[in-house]
Order: sequence, then structure tokens, then C-alpha cells
Amino acid sequence: MVDLDKCLERLRSLIAEAHTNGIQMAEKAIEEYLAATPPTAQKEGLQSVQQAVQTHRDDATGVYRSFADVVNDYIEEKMRAFE
Repeated sequence: MVDLDKCLERLRSLIAEAHTNGIQMAEKAIEEYLAATPPTAQKEGLQSVQQAVQTHRDDATGVYRSFADVVNDYIEEKMRAFE
């Protein structure tokens, strides 16, 4: 749970800043979370991350929403590995 909370905290911060170089940091946060999570819990964990990102996206406008969309697209890409 600590790893999930750490990932979510980093993503919230990056979405709030919405710097284009933050996309790589968001991807890194997701990758670090996956690396620290047992394979059996990764899909459920990514779903939780995606839900949190979606919540922030729904509350955002402009570049902040666009940034959240890019992060969500990256999560979607990762989720396809579980299909």
C-alpha cells in the first residue's frame, strides 16, 4: 500500500504542475510502482492508479487535463499487458 500511495502522490503532484517533462517522471512513478508490486496485484493496482488519475482529470482543465490524459494513456498501454 505504501508503494501505491507513493505513486499516487507523485502523480497528483505532476498533474498539478503539468510540465511536459513531467510525463517521463509520471511514467517512471508508474514503472517503479509496478516493479515494487507483486505480479498478482499489478492489474488491480493499476486500476486504482487509473481511477485516481481519472478523478484528477475530471476536475482539471486545459493543460492539466491534457497531462492527465497522457498519463491515463500510458496506464492504458500497461493495462493491455494484462489482457
